[in-house]
Amino acid sequence: MGESMGLNCTLIDELMKFFSSQFCFFLCFARILSDCIPINGSRRISYLILSSILSFIPWVLLGVFENMRMSAICMIGLLTVQNFGTAMADVVIDAMIAEAAREERFSQFLFYLTCSN
Repeated sequence: MGESMGLNCTLIDELMKFFSSQFCFFLCFARILSDCIPINGSRRISYLILSSILSFIPWVLLGVFENMRMSAICMIGLLTVQNFGTAMADVVIDAMIAEAAREERFSQFLFYLTCSN
């Protein structure tokens, strides 16, 4: 696919290295962002909806507009946005699972306290 867009293997390899390093940075940034800055009073659900939209829209654009699929720059940009949306959703879901597990442990602790009296 890279050859059909006029990209050589070296350029594709360099782009993959660049975006994978950005991906690691974004995972840390998304966690801090979703923990500290609520959107509409919600810290998790709003970011989950936003990340789902960021993951969905690039695929729709690539599916509808053929000229976007043929442009390497446009395709790389859209797939980068899609990857960031997926990474953000993963971070938010992990945080939601950790929060639910913490609440479950606390409720079990309270249950044990009430049963022991």
